[in-house]
Amino acid sequence: MCVGCRERGTRSELVRVVADRGGCGSRSGTPTLMIDHRKNLPGRGAWLHSAESCVTAAVRRQAFGPALRLRGMTVQRSDFAEVFGGGGHEGSTGSQTGEWKT
Repeated sequence: MCVGCRERGTRSELVRVVADRGGCGSRSGTPTLMIDHRKNLPGRGAWLHSAESCVTAAVRRQAFGPALRLRGMTVQRSDFAEVFGGGGHEGSTGSQTGEWKT
């Protein structure tokens, strides 16, 4: 289920995002989001469509913290664009589909 629009989708339609804590023994208390391309990394994952509207909705509702069970996790939309490979507003969306490149 997409954490942005809350609609169901097939595994091939959704992108899985996990929180990377920097590996075992890392003492940096701030996890970072990363895309699970193979959809098999250990730990909890948050699933969402790659559409910009779903990403924006998930950030606005602060859905990543509860979905990943991380207290106090805040994600900014600009930070999330970097996770999807965009360098900001220009070039971060698909040509006409409104989907983010993964």
